[in-house]
Order: sequence, then C-alpha cells, then structure tokens
Amino acid sequence: MQVHGSNSDFPTRRRYPVKMASKSHGAEGCEDKDTREIYNHLRYQMTELLSGKLSNDSVTGYRETVEIRSRCSYYINIVLQDQHSGQHGNLSEFTLHSMVDPSKFLLMKEKANCQIRIQLRLLEMLCEEIRRGKEILEQIMNTYEPMTVVRESASIQQKLDQVNRALLDMESVLPLGHLYVQHKLISVTSAEHVPDVRMVFSIKMPVFFERDACTAQATSVQLCWHVPEQEGDSAGEQFEVRYTLLNPNTAEEQQHTGVITASTFSIQICDLLPERSYQFSLKRAQASDLVYDLWNDTLMLTTVSQSAGSAGSKT
Repeated sequence: MQVHGSNSDFPTRRRYPVKMASKSHGAEGCEDKDTREIYNHLRYQMTELLSGKLSNDSVTGYRETVEIRSRCSYYINIVLQDQHSGQHGNLSEFTLHSMVDPSKFLLMKEKANCQIRIQLRLLEMLCEEIRRGKEILEQIMNTYEPMTVVRESASIQQKLDQVNRALLDMESVLPLGHLYVQHKLISVTSAEHVPDVRMVFSIKMPVFFERDACTAQATSVQLCWHVPEQEGDSAGEQFEVRYTLLNPNTAEEQQHTGVITASTFSIQICDLLPERSYQFSLKRAQASDLVYDLWNDTLMLTTVSQSAGSAGSKT
C-alpha cells in the first residue's frame, strides 16, 4: 500500500521565500515592506501546497488510497512481545494460538473490528477535509486581491494550518500498528514460563474479477480473478464464489444458486441453464483471524444457447 507523502515532504510553516515576490506574482497593492512580507509568505505557503501535497494528482491519490483501504481485508496476528528473546523462540504460530484463551481472542476480534471501522471513517473524514482545504486555497489564490490576503492573513494562516494537520494526520492514520490488549490473552497455567504476546494488524488487498478473462458457455462459466499488487497465487489463500440465477421462473430454478470455495485464482462452474443470466460475487473466505472484510466484487454473465457451441458471452 502506497502512502502518499512523508513528514519530510511537508512544507515548513514558518519558512520564508528567499526572494520576495515581484509585481508579476501579484504583490502590487501592498503598500509597505511588512504587508508585502505577509502577502509573500502566505502566497508561498499556498503555492507550495497546491503544487505539491494538494496537487490534483496528490488529492486523487489520497482518495484512491482511502477507497482501496475500505475494500481491503483486515486480520490480527498473535506474535511474541519480544521476538528477539530466545526464551520462546521455538514457539510456532499454531502453538501460540492454541495457548490463547478463545473467549479473550473473540473479544479482541470485536475490539479490532471497531478499531478498523473508526480508522476507515477517520481516513474518509481527513480525505474530505483535504479536498475542501484545496478548494478554499484555490479560491483565495484565484480571487483575493493582495490587500485582502493581508487583511485576512490570520484566517488564511489558520486554514493553511488545518490543511497541514489533516495531511499529517492522514499519514499517521494509514499505518495499522498494533491492537492494545487490556488483559493477558494466555491464561495462567502450570507452565514455568508463560509467553508475553501481542496482537498486530495485517492487511490484504481486495480481490477483483478479471472481467476480460471471465467467459460463459451454454451450461458453464469460467471465472478468473486477481489481487492488485500481488504476483501469482498466494499459498493457502481461499476465496468464496457465490452464484445466483437472475429472474428465476419456477421453484426449481430458484435452486440455481450456490457457494464454492476455491484455493486458486480461477474456477469453472457447471450445470447452469443456457441463455440465462447469473450473478457472481467474489470475496475472501472467512478465516479465524479475519476481523473486517465488507468488500465483494460482483459480475453478471449470460450463458449462450446450446447451438452457439463454445462461443462465450459476457455482460
């Protein structure tokens, strides 16, 4: 996942341009050195933001990042608090999970779900705040006279500070971090040493149908899908494909629905009706460590007539 921007890229709030703006930059109308300095300082900040962190490409990137994040799958993993310690270095992931109290683990999954929902909502709010800030600064740059900028310098500086804070907040919210554990996940046992564990988030990109590769025959369909930024199949990953006949005419046709689990990135579904439309939905299969996953991709295909042979049909 690409995070747009870093702390080093953000404009310094109190840095003045080396050279004062000339008349060609719109400084005419500023009567003295102090007012010119205020105007040039504010204009410099706005210009640097609008050409960098608030450029059209940057703001579009923020929006795309937030949209992708809302479609990702989120998991929590149990890891040793001190992975560099040799005391429990031979413990496998399976062993750690088997030692965790199931009821406490379920409670932490609920807390993790809440944390992810809050984080996604916060990202949406920050993205909207950044978009509005860009519009306001563009309006100031395009319509305000130099002396108007000077008169409203305090308000404009406040808007600049708000936009900079929103940009920094988005950068700080994007990393998932770890889940705060209030109580011990592993109950006290007779073991001599109980490992100290913590829970960390992991994220998987959403899964999408490869629409150009999905085809329909008379009584079957071939479905293919992919995960962005992932090369090849992911070992052990499972997906859930649901299919439903659209507009069934009889009670028997209403039974033309089902769920198939696949461990590859393609599947063939047979025993379908010719010349009928089906809806297919795709998502990752449920897993014990999955805490948040709302996204599923959908696709509609129409099977061809029996006489059409092997020709495919897509909608």
